[in-house]
Amino acid sequence: ITEGPYVKKFEELTKKYLGVKHAIVVTNGTVALQLVSQYIGKGKTVCVPAITFPASFNAFDITGQKVILCDVGEDMQIDIDTLSEEQKKLIDVIVPVHLMGYTCNMDKIMEEAKKYDWIVIEDTAEAFGSIIGKKYAGTLGNFGTYSFYVSHNIQAGELGLVVTDND
Repeated sequence: ITEGPYVKKFEELTKKYLGVKHAIVVTNGTVALQLVSQYIGKGKTVCVPAITFPASFNAFDITGQKVILCDVGEDMQIDIDTLSEEQKKLIDVIVPVHLMGYTCNMDKIMEEAKKYDWIVIEDTAEAFGSIIGKKYAGTLGNFGTYSFYVSHNIQAGELGLVVTDND
């Protein structure tokens, strides 16, 4: 069931829909975040929003990253303007979490990511199909992670996904 033709078909359809090179099905959204965390290597300083599901923090902490919290704005999304210049220089990875179908200010995040050489891992567990400009949430950063848990907007019981254009 977990590696059969429907999984491969789902990966192919998702790649086409989102317009990405790679889509990898995993057990759930937490595993998607953990997989990316393991891929980037240990010892990174990862910034996550202070308001999120615990997996957004735990997936990085459990794989040996140093996790710091960033405040959120009135829209409940990560607000990188609350970080000091010193904090921004310490960050290696930023994890914008698109909550309840609402998206983060990815233009601002990507601008800062370029300036500070951050890896951007979008946690898109609750925003599959949400659009930012002309792209889908989860496709603007280096990696996008998704969850298809029963409480999310697209459900598959228990399923996660990692997307990237990184070969």
